[in-house]
Amino acid sequence: VTLIEETIQTPLLAVLAEITRAKPEVVGFSVHIWNKTYVYSLIELVRKVLPVAKIVVGGPEVAFEPERIFNEKSEIDFIVQGEGEICFSELLKAVEDLAELGFPYPDLETIVAENKIVYYECTRGCPFQCSYCLSGISHSVRRRPLEKVLLDLEHFMEEKVPLVKFVDRTYN
Repeated sequence: VTLIEETIQTPLLAVLAEITRAKPEVVGFSVHIWNKTYVYSLIELVRKVLPVAKIVVGGPEVAFEPERIFNEKSEIDFIVQGEGEICFSELLKAVEDLAELGFPYPDLETIVAENKIVYYECTRGCPFQCSYCLSGISHSVRRRPLEKVLLDLEHFMEEKVPLVKFVDRTYN
């Protein structure tokens, strides 16, 4: 975790450069009445420069009306409510732990009936840093537990899915 503390007097591009240098997977902002306009402008820039980074906001200006905020700022991925030190930590753990993710095809019967292709990931991220690819930004690979992968595959077989395509980026 890298903490960047700036003021609304700091030029936006200077803060953007500082954030970009950190190469984050997740960028969090605390939104208050006095920095709301500044932070929203910064979020727009971050989304353009770091398109795959998750943008998380919290604070009194966003926590009480999340639906409205999501409608106003489509660049935001998550809004944390409550004590940020706790919520943000829990969010990061959930994003990191692929065991927390449920079965990816709750509508599997429909998928099979419509002859759609089933795509499946059992890992995310990539340990390599190829200059032409964004998959290695995290410099790590997160794995879904083998027990869950085997259960998912068993479920695919039970439903007679004719083809499962693995889309793990590490296979590239």
